[in-house]
Amino acid sequence: MAVHACLPLANCKILHFVRHAEAESNAAAHRFPKDSQDYLDAYADEKYFDSVLSVKGEAQCKELQQRIASSPCITCEAVVCSPLRRTLQTAVRVFGEEMPFLAAECAREYSQGHARPCDCRRERHLQEADFRADFSRVPEGQDSFAARPETEEELDKRCVELLQLLNALPYQCIAIVSHTGFLTRLFAKHLRWPGPSAFSNAELRSVVVQWTPTAA
Repeated sequence: MAVHACLPLANCKILHFVRHAEAESNAAAHRFPKDSQDYLDAYADEKYFDSVLSVKGEAQCKELQQRIASSPCITCEAVVCSPLRRTLQTAVRVFGEEMPFLAAECAREYSQGHARPCDCRRERHLQEADFRADFSRVPEGQDSFAARPETEEELDKRCVELLQLLNALPYQCIAIVSHTGFLTRLFAKHLRWPGPSAFSNAELRSVVVQWTPTAA
């Protein structure tokens, strides 16, 4: 059996990446063939602005929470989460709010230029009223994230920003709750994941990451 790597634990962090559970916007769109007009129209519906979890999504959270609770291999000291409601709800239901809980703007969805209402968020003070988390990494005022299409270069910058944040936090085991578009890019380009990068709803993917000093 080949040994692929031996990494010093002191230089590594254990990261548990989770895509949010099914949201109402997902449930509405998935009734139609992917990329059909009905599928696109469902995601464009204003009633799914900053979408909340569906009934199925709530059940997915409960199942994942139970799986984590029964696994001695999955430990967590802090949670970093996208500031949208479906990710915040997933994080709370799966990991609780007893540990440090940080909302980070850099971890929100990549909309590929669609400007979907579900990928826009309520103002920070409204999220703060409903979720006991540190929102200092989320801009105040009306959300303007989807006002123009995000480039891949800007997306990559957010990926790097998240990795830098995780490296800087004083925790070795961290959960990150985000979205499939963002996580797919992060895993495919920045973490060099060897398999398919796309995440299913409520999928948990645990990895060990080592940061190396960059050249001056």
